[in-house]
Amino acid sequence: MTTENKEIVSVDGKDYTVEDMTPEQQYIIAQVKNINSKKQNINLELDQLNAAAQFFNNALGNSLKTEEKSEDTEGAESE
Repeated sequence: MTTENKEIVSVDGKDYTVEDMTPEQQYIIAQVKNINSKKQNINLELDQLNAAAQFFNNALGNSLKTEEKSEDTEGAESE
C-alpha cells in the first residue's frame, strides 16, 4: 500500500483534494497562492523600507545636532 501526498485545501472549514478539482478551481488556487506570496514579499519590503527610513531620519537628526554644536562652539570662540 502506497501513501500519496495529495494537496489538500480548506475552504470555509471543509477540506478538498486539489487534484479532484476542475482546472478552473486549480487555477484559482494557484492565483490565491501567488497573491499570498506577493503580499508576504511586500510586507517584508515594507519592513525594510520602514527601517531604512527610520535610519536616515535618525542620521539627519544626528547630523543637524552635530552641526548645531559646531556652530555653538564657533560662536563661543569668536566672543
